[in-house]
Amino acid sequence: MQIQLKPILIALSTHILLLFLLYRLLVYQQTSDSAGSWLGNLPPSLLLFIPLNALAGTLGYLFLNWKYPKNHLQKYSFALSNLLLGLGVAVLFFSYHKSITLTSALVLIILLFSIEYWGKLRFMYKAYRSIALLLLFDALAYFVLLPAQVATSPEQTIMGLKIMAAPIEWYWLNCSAQLVGLYVLEYLTSKNKA
Repeated sequence: MQIQLKPILIALSTHILLLFLLYRLLVYQQTSDSAGSWLGNLPPSLLLFIPLNALAGTLGYLFLNWKYPKNHLQKYSFALSNLLLGLGVAVLFFSYHKSITLTSALVLIILLFSIEYWGKLRFMYKAYRSIALLLLFDALAYFVLLPAQVATSPEQTIMGLKIMAAPIEWYWLNCSAQLVGLYVLEYLTSKNKA
């Protein structure tokens, strides 16, 4: 397997930018002294978490594809995507009045639907493997970051379901950013092969 650095860096940059925007707009509460700042006085630990999250997701994807190159379970990834789409619609139906829940679930639903039904690339089995690995990394990172109250979401804007003290919406945002980054990576590498 030949590794091309340019597509990896572009995908990593896309992942970092998207994560930064999602965290800045949805997760980290803006205070009055951070209103004019682009960084919004994000804590250094959160600024470190965002690129590490993207790096862990991309490197995990590349490692799993190198170590386990077979793609024989791809046929089940479509069923998993449909299950996640159905779950997302149910979440939207029951939590439509919660702004962060609505936004994060809608972003994930649109991405899953676009990749599975409109996209021509078939990489979701490989993506789900790396997303599972990334969710473990996120759970550990949130376990370390949250006791210091690095990032918070107002209780009235989230569903209230938490994993390792972090709202499930944060995991959905990370999955969305991971999917976009991996789609960019797969698109660029498949374009280079052709």
